Amino acid sequence: MIDIEEKLKNINELWFSGKKLSFITRRNSSMLPYFNQLSRLTDLSIGESDVGSVGIAFVLDRFRSILPTLKILSCSENNMQDIPRIFQQLNDLQSLDLSKNQIENCWNLPYSPKLLNLDLSENKLNFFQDFLQKSTLIESLYLNKNEFLRNIPDWIHKLPLLKYLYIFRTGIESLPVEFKRLTIVLF
Repeated sequence: MIDIEEKLKNINELWFSGKKLSFITRRNSSMLPYFNQLSRLTDLSIGESDVGSVGIAFVLDRFRSILPTLKILSCSENNMQDIPRIFQQLNDLQSLDLSKNQIENCWNLPYSPKLLNLDLSENKLNFFQDFLQKSTLIESLYLNKNEFLRNIPDWIHKLPLLKYLYIFRTGIESLPVEFKRLTIVLF
């Protein structure tokens, strides 16, 4: 008979949604130690839980041993106001979704050389830090619905594989001519 720890080792995707995460973090944290057994986990989705930055940091801390190998992380709709420091351990990410939060800056976003997609849409960004400058594999950048965002750094057009730049419903009114090679979504 296979025990629960053996079954957990074979899971590669885990999705929390809605109040389920709130239940785990607040009332039944005894479940969380088992998460370190998820040695093959590559895709983690923690969405619509409204636990804020502290709650997300709490859950990710329980996954600490597998953070360096995560490929996909979604933390959308969690009422995050900032990005917890634990995100700096996400070195192998290919896709990061932080959409529909209240994030104002990206100070603690990880440098992930394998990052392909970054979704920061529907936040409160008002400027864009240089953390992404070294992410030369990025293909898609979602900044839409950040109404306070007025400028995009000139170096973004130099990202060699960037194809899609989503900037509709931002405060950005013009882009340098160097951005013409990108598919820029303005609707």
